Amino acid sequence: ATVVSWLEAIKRQCDEMAAPVTFVMIPSAFMADPRVKTFWEPWPALAQAHVAIARRYQAVIDAMCHKGLAFIDLRECLDRVEGAYRLTDFHWSEKGHHIVTERMVREIRSSAARCGPGSAP
Repeated sequence: ATVVSWLEAIKRQCDEMAAPVTFVMIPSAFMADPRVKTFWEPWPALAQAHVAIARRYQAVIDAMCHKGLAFIDLRECLDRVEGAYRLTDFHWSEKGHHIVTERMVREIRSSAARCGPGSAP
């Protein structure tokens, strides 16, 4: 609930400045990359912690939908992509960066098209 209240506050500030805002939800490596799950199976406590993270992630998504906050859920492009995350530190790999970059470029272009030629998104 606290996270969503922060997002709502950011949205109010942006609305006051007539600045559009779209939040980006980034799934954990355990949620998206099956290779990461397999690698860390010998440490079940770590895997269990990520189950809780996945529940919180979904709760935030549900709340954002309920509150009408605009967001991009990167699960859509990272889900089940082997090698999107590095195994040992859970950051995106080069492959993950490439996938996310393509997704964000599409979003920016789409936003610019909605604003019209020569307009800032």
